[in-house]
Amino acid sequence: MKTKQILIKMVKKEGKLKKYLDNGQLVMDGAYKNDKQDGLWVMYYDNGKKHSEIHFKEDKKNGLFKYYDIEKKGWLARVLI
Repeated sequence: MKTKQILIKMVKKEGKLKKYLDNGQLVMDGAYKNDKQDGLWVMYYDNGKKHSEIHFKEDKKNGLFKYYDIEKKGWLARVLI
């Protein structure tokens, strides 16, 4: 019986993260610190309009959360503790 050994290096997430659709449209913008979501994360609809803004602290939602409707007629805000 043959066996093969491989080395898998676990890398911590650190720094800015931007996620794009195949057409180049930005759909997510946020950051990691010590492998945890940290700071402001912004999500976008496929059409490029802002979907939501969520603040994170050590991987937990924290502070102001804004949700925008797709028509951009207004937004809903909640404070998360």
